[in-house]
Amino acid sequence: MIRVLVADDQAVVRGGLRMILEAQADLEVVGEAADGSEAITMVASLQPDVVLMDIRMPGLDGIEATSRLAQTGTRARVLAITCAVAWAECLSAFVSPSCTIRYADSASGAGSSHGSPATSSSTLSPASRVL
Repeated sequence: MIRVLVADDQAVVRGGLRMILEAQADLEVVGEAADGSEAITMVASLQPDVVLMDIRMPGLDGIEATSRLAQTGTRARVLAITCAVAWAECLSAFVSPSCTIRYADSASGAGSSHGSPATSSSTLSPASRVL
């Protein structure tokens, strides 16, 4: 069973993602965080395998939260989610010599690596191949 934490500032998005994820036999949503600070705290206490992290949240955003999580040495993988964002903005925050970033192309499902703990994809199906 893959344990997932959902971090998004919009309750309706968190609820929708929970419904989609819990429909999968091998996924369990262990918590929901409304911002980056809450996500960091919940990762420490819940020890999820994967964090679905919204990039844009008020307060501590997903980019900074992911960067801070990478510094903690957590084993949780971060799947960065967003509607629209410049990839250069995201990648600059994620680069860490001890981590690897993987992404899935939603059209082909092909993956690639770049250098951070984040995983990003526009669909869950190709993303599951990356994890």
